[in-house]
Amino acid sequence: MNYKLISLFIIGSFSNFVMAQLNEKLELNEGVKSYEQGDYKTAEQHFLNSFNENPEYSTAIYNAGNAAYLDGNFESAREYYDQYINTIENKNEKAEALHNIGNTYLKNFKEKKDGKSLAESINFYKESLRNNPSDEDTRYNLAYALNQLQQQQQQEKNNDQQQNNDNKDQQKNDQEKKDDQQKDKQDEKGDQKKNEQEKKDDQQNNKPQNNSKQEEEKKGEMSQKQIEKNLDAINNDEQKILRKVNLKKGDSKKKTKQTKDW
Repeated sequence: MNYKLISLFIIGSFSNFVMAQLNEKLELNEGVKSYEQGDYKTAEQHFLNSFNENPEYSTAIYNAGNAAYLDGNFESAREYYDQYINTIENKNEKAEALHNIGNTYLKNFKEKKDGKSLAESINFYKESLRNNPSDEDTRYNLAYALNQLQQQQQQEKNNDQQQNNDNKDQQKNDQEKKDDQQKDKQDEKGDQKKNEQEKKDDQQNNKPQNNSKQEEEKKGEMSQKQIEKNLDAINNDEQKILRKVNLKKGDSKKKTKQTKDW
């Protein structure tokens, strides 16, 4: 009876193993069918189901990585490729998975211009070539990524230079503005000083004019006095003249009288 139980256990285990293999193959085949039809999300699920039926079947998880990659789910693809790498020993097969991980990072860089992703892609391409130095596709992708890195560094350098130039221009503009303000202040101060000087000059000019006016008035007063003096002199002269005339008249009259008296 014990033998029968053992036999049943063996038969049952074998039956489960066979069913697992069948399911594994069925899921794998369905995955391949969906993959070829471009239904990568469905294919990914079928490949995962196949892998779960037999975790030692590394092809299924590798295919799941490929399906996720083509579906644009790069993070999941990297996880699947990592699992694949941990289940195999063959360096060429590892190189293929490392190459694909490098591709996921390069895709990220192209979509997001993420410098970190570009650096990661370069690291994985280099690691892939360490496992398979003769892979020309990986070598080409590495050269492309390095060229992109060089262009990015040059662009960053140009941006830094442009920023420096902009800063210098801004500093120059600020200095020119400051100089203009300083010049305006100096001009304003100069104008104020000029106005004060002109005002002072006007005051100085007005002062002599007042003096001249006073002098004119004084002169006028002196002239009036002189006129009065002259008039007095004239009056005196006239009186003298009159006296002379009178004297003459007096003499004539006297003579006349003298004549009449005779």
